[in-house]
Order: sequence, then structure tokens, then C-alpha cells
Amino acid sequence: MPNNAKAIVVHVKSQSAVGTAATITPGTDEALRVVGMPTLSVRGEGVIERSDITSAVGPGLQPIKGSRGWEIQIVTELYRFSDIGDDTSSPLAPLWAACGIVTENANSSTNLTWEPTRNYTIGATVGTNIVPFTIQIDQIGGNRYVASDCQCTPEISFDAGGRVMITWTIHGLWDQPVASTLGVTTADYGADPLPFVAVGATL
Repeated sequence: MPNNAKAIVVHVKSQSAVGTAATITPGTDEALRVVGMPTLSVRGEGVIERSDITSAVGPGLQPIKGSRGWEIQIVTELYRFSDIGDDTSSPLAPLWAACGIVTENANSSTNLTWEPTRNYTIGATVGTNIVPFTIQIDQIGGNRYVASDCQCTPEISFDAGGRVMITWTIHGLWDQPVASTLGVTTADYGADPLPFVAVGATL
């Protein structure tokens, strides 16, 4: 049986504005280290039934077309970093900036915090706004998948040996997949990051 598995290269990059995808340049922009294979689910255009909404002439409004989107899941280790919102410090920075749990404290430093009652806004200031990002997934010898205006939700868990893992659930607007032109040696992963390891921890 032939082996149809393809190598996967993932890039994420913060956008400067909503509605404008970031330009990702493999070999210049650092690739993201992911664990296992990403999963991609198309949330494509489709008819949304509105039979539960009352109209002026009775129950049920006219169906409408839904928007196009991706739901993407990737898994990473929790890397060490000097600035959670600085792309040059941590390859996870675009994901943290788009997840809505990064806030700015009184010293103008960024912290991870969980505030379920906070009303987050979309913008370009890490710690004050949710900063959307563009994700590009290349299959070497296969397709290129791109989604922009992405936001994400992290789920933290412990792997065997106490390795701290993050499952990122990403939602964004998708482009039509095209053939990838990325070569095996094109991607740049930068310096090896040090992962966090949990010692004597339980869930």
C-alpha cells in the first residue's frame, strides 16, 4: 500500500487590520512547531433555515446564505517566552494575541488571564484587543490552505511526563485551496524553544 502521508508546515502571523490577510513568506517567517497533524473542517457556504423567527406575514423568515469558514485544530507545546505578545519572542504570540485571554496590566506588561465577563474588541493592540491572524498550512507535495481573520480558543492539558500541551481551536475565513509550492527545505523553524514541563501536577 502506498504511503500517502504528506509533511505539513504551519505558519501563523498577526494581521495589521481586520479584513486584510497577513502576507506569509516561508523561509523568512518562522514556521510553527505543531504536534501531530492539524485537522481542518470546512464550514462552507450553506443555506441557513430561519423557520424559528417570526416575520411580518407569519412564522419563518426567508433562508439566507451562511458565510464561508474554516475550523482548524492544531496542537503545540507551551513554549517559554520573554514577551507573550511579541512575534519575535515567541512563535505562539499570534495565537495568544487572538485568543482573548491576554490582558495588559498596570505596568504595560501582558499577562494570561481568564475573564469570562470581559467584552473583548477586535483591533491591533495586544492586551487590549483581540488581534486576528492569518494561518497557512502547506502540505509538501499537496495543497496550501489559508484562513484569515482568525481567532482561537486554547485548551491546556498535560501529556505523559508532564509536558504542557495546548490544543488551539481556530476559526477564520478561508481562501480556496491551491497547490502548495513549498519545498521540504524552505521552512525556517528558528531556534529550538524550551517547553514548559509540569512537575508533580495533576488535573
